Parts: sequence; structure tokens; C-alpha cells
Amino acid sequence: NTEKISERITLSNFESSSVDIALCLKLSNHKPALARDMLKMLIAGIAEEKQLIIDAMASENYEEAGEIVHKLYGSSCYCGVPRLKYISGLLDKLFQKHLHEEAKSAINSLYSALDDILTWHQNKNIDEIFGLTESAT
Repeated sequence: NTEKISERITLSNFESSSVDIALCLKLSNHKPALARDMLKMLIAGIAEEKQLIIDAMASENYEEAGEIVHKLYGSSCYCGVPRLKYISGLLDKLFQKHLHEEAKSAINSLYSALDDILTWHQNKNIDEIFGLTESAT
């Protein structure tokens, strides 16, 4: 059964983009400012969280890696990032069950999902995407 979980992660084939704006809005109860802020917060932490997971996996600190994956999964539930939500959710279950070898075999799919979101974000004005003007902060 665990092989099937790993296969589902590594072979997951999502036709949607890494970020689904309509889903962002749905999850924020159609509040564009909230959707924008949640997505921006997720994107702002991706590079650091990815590096923390890489470091934790390299040192075989699976508890730490699992905590970061769990946090990513939680964040992804409030943003329109279906691929990240799916992959981080399956990895979260693997870490919770202490199936570390399975998690190691599937972790590159998580890295890819994170990279895809960062690539999507390049040259995009998230405020404009949500029909908002840039906040004065």
C-alpha cells in the first residue's frame, strides 16, 4: 500500500497550473485581498522552507522535515495550489507514519511543486491578478 502512495506522488499528473486563482478566491470566500495575502505569504516562505527540508532530509532529521512538510500542507489548504496540496498531503501522511524511505523516494516531487510555484510567480503582479492595487506597506 505504501508503494502506491509513493507512486501517486511521483507519478501525479496535474493538468492545472501550479496556482489556481479561481481556487484561491473560492478558499478565501471570494475576498481578493485575503486570497492575495495568503498566496503571497505562501510564496514568500517557499525558498526557505524548501532549503530547510533539503537540509533536514540530508541529515536524516525526518521529524523536522515532517514538521515543515506539515506546515506546507496546512498553508496549501488555504491557497489555490492543488499540486502542492496533494503532494505535501501525501508526504505528510508518510512522515506521520514514519515511512521515511517512502518519503525520501517521493520528496523530489515536493521540490518540483515548490519550484513550479516560484516559476509561476516570476514576472507576475499578484495584486493585478486579483484586481487589486499594490498595498502601501
